[in-house]
Amino acid sequence: MNEYEHFRRMLADGLAVYKARLGRNNSEVGYRLGISHTTVARILNGEAVTTNTDTFLRIMGAAGLVVRKKEEKFEKV
Repeated sequence: MNEYEHFRRMLADGLAVYKARLGRNNSEVGYRLGISHTTVARILNGEAVTTNTDTFLRIMGAAGLVVRKKEEKFEKV
């Protein structure tokens, strides 16, 4: 599993929890997030989808994920 597949799986798992917590179907979750029910299904299946940045951040927030800058590691000289 490459890095992107792992991230898509984390996004899918988080979105599944969000959906279950709300007790909603894909159409209702999609409406809340501003995406189609088909896009919700694709995300839940771990497939790649294309969205704009604002929508992607909304989906991430719903999935319980946050954006964090990687820490740079410097070697001592």
